[in-house]
Amino acid sequence: MTQLHTFASFTIQPEKSAIARQVMDDLRTNTRNLEPGCLSYIFLQSTEDATHFTTSEIWESAEAEAAHWTMPHLQAALARLPEFIATPPVIAKFTPI
Repeated sequence: MTQLHTFASFTIQPEKSAIARQVMDDLRTNTRNLEPGCLSYIFLQSTEDATHFTTSEIWESAEAEAAHWTMPHLQAALARLPEFIATPPVIAKFTPI
């Protein structure tokens, strides 16, 4: 199987950082603990703009990443995006060469 690396960049509303961090923490914990196909799942914060974040995800396969989208904890996090998101996530997927 070929690993899949996924990155999702987004900006949050500055005044909503506590809510955003809680949602990110819950999503990271649940994804790591409940999805065996997840090899790594971290959130990165820009050093130049405290409202800009990127996920760095490594999946054992495209199928594992696709299954992630069906998980209740991801659906719950996506439902909360309007509470804190400033820009829609831009998602990019890569495979190792």
